[in-house]
Amino acid sequence: MKLVRLTLILLALLPGLVFAQRVAPLENPDPLPVPASLNASEAKKVVVDALFQRGWTIAEEKGNDLVADLHVRTHWLQVDLSITGEQIALSYRDSDNLNYGERRGTPVIHRSFRRWSDTLLSDIRTNMDRLEYSKRQ
Repeated sequence: MKLVRLTLILLALLPGLVFAQRVAPLENPDPLPVPASLNASEAKKVVVDALFQRGWTIAEEKGNDLVADLHVRTHWLQVDLSITGEQIALSYRDSDNLNYGERRGTPVIHRSFRRWSDTLLSDIRTNMDRLEYSKRQ
């Protein structure tokens, strides 16, 4: 009887353990510095190009601030991108089917958020370096 009870308790805890391994604390990535040779409009063009290269869409545009959406299978992610002549900042805005929630007072989200945002920022950094290099030529 004790073995059956222990088995039922472990089975009840199993989904929680699986869920816990797929989420991580929600931390917005550090802003990217914009090279001094680029202005805000050039930085915005670089960001837009990187978004489209990675399959993101632009949901809203207000000056140099963008709201971008990413749809991957059944997942949806929305981020804010703030672009100035000094930096490009990406921050979480909304999502669906990415296990967003709070655990012990800390916001958590599916670990793919970090991977997708880091990949996008890496593309932005590469495109900025490319544009900066072409301006020097």
